[in-house]
Amino acid sequence: MAVGRQRVPPLLECCRRQRAIGITHRVLRDDESLPDDDRQARRDGRIASIAGAGASTVGGVAAISAAGTTGLSAVGITSGLATIGATVGGGMVAGTTIVVAAPAVAAAGVGLGVFLVSKRWRKPPRA
Repeated sequence: MAVGRQRVPPLLECCRRQRAIGITHRVLRDDESLPDDDRQARRDGRIASIAGAGASTVGGVAAISAAGTTGLSAVGITSGLATIGATVGGGMVAGTTIVVAAPAVAAAGVGLGVFLVSKRWRKPPRA
């Protein structure tokens, strides 16, 4: 039973990350009626959302490891999540919420940010 419980948080994180990427991909979906510059900017945003989710996931594991007292052992993960949760006035549950939600927020934020920057760079200069 303990093995099943240990697999639930990564599964939840994966689902949230996939949902955020899916939302970003839906908002920035390809539309053939748009100009090529806009379509390329949307593609850049979709790719960046995947990269943002992956980087944030790795960053979450690194944050838990760094905040924990003994790395990624059971005690280290527990203390790391509690330390992260304490930054917002909570405990281990708040830390888990932050670490699980971060990839979804990063995927959406990075994807949208790259789309906006890419769109601005591709915009032809005004005469």
